[in-house]
Amino acid sequence: MGDSEESYIEFREPTFFRTREKVLWQLYYQLIPVALYIASLPILHKSFIQWTPFVLGYLGFFGSYSWHAIRLIALMALFAYMLPISFLAFYCMPWLSGARRVVARFGGPDGFVVQVRFLPRRFTGIVGWLEDADDLGLLRIDAEGLRLSGDGVEFEIQREDIASVSHSNVGWRMFWLAGNETRVDFRHPIEGISAVVFSSRGSITLPGVRRLNQSIALATRALIA
Repeated sequence: MGDSEESYIEFREPTFFRTREKVLWQLYYQLIPVALYIASLPILHKSFIQWTPFVLGYLGFFGSYSWHAIRLIALMALFAYMLPISFLAFYCMPWLSGARRVVARFGGPDGFVVQVRFLPRRFTGIVGWLEDADDLGLLRIDAEGLRLSGDGVEFEIQREDIASVSHSNVGWRMFWLAGNETRVDFRHPIEGISAVVFSSRGSITLPGVRRLNQSIALATRALIA
């Protein structure tokens, strides 16, 4: 892995993945669907719905109607309209969260472009809530352990210092569709860090993210096999 035979974590001032970029990216891809949904709510108002061609067509088909039925129809139409818009922001997330620039900067044939989260977290408060990554970088996994070359952190974790490896779904930030993230717990804290969590940012497609997360999980679990 390197000249050092001891595990270490070294933090430095980031040049790319800074607080401002974190907040802007997360606000962009998480709040745009919400803002579009709120902006569309006026079409559910009775005075607007009853005059739309969409509703008038249904009125002529059903004859008699109730306001609750019309609202239900409009709500279903709104949901069908907003769903692809919401997922559009999700599918564009790798561009908005800087994954393409991360791949260009850190990418290589022998590693995974990942986001890393430390436990305990380096960033708390509003930044920690908006952005679940503490850094971005290139993760290499070999028989000796883990090595990360990141924007604001560099570390080597020797195999013998790994206590356990576990996996859980990436969660709501990725609509539960991006597969599992990998958590590595240490036998003893390193620079105050007790565990790290990885998930891929090396693909711009959902199947690609899932495939890379699975590869990270398999390679990491092999370290404690």
